[in-house]
Amino acid sequence: RKSVSLGLFEICKPLKMGNFRNHGVEDELDNYHLLHSARADLLRRLESNTEAAKAYTRALELVSHDSERRFLERRLREVHSELVL
Repeated sequence: RKSVSLGLFEICKPLKMGNFRNHGVEDELDNYHLLHSARADLLRRLESNTEAAKAYTRALELVSHDSERRFLERRLREVHSELVL
């Protein structure tokens, strides 16, 4: 499971926000909750819970759908519980 997550993370490395600066879409992507949600999920799978919590928090700041908000809140609680273990 962790090796699959690492592979996904490597594939997605070019999607880091800094790589979009020259293409003029950085602000647009930074305001796209699904980008932060997907990043958080990859970080959670890699057991990088502090960074995952930050990404889930950013996604929650942007999300407008109640069902997605509940999902993100649940995931955020999960990574927070892993931080205190």
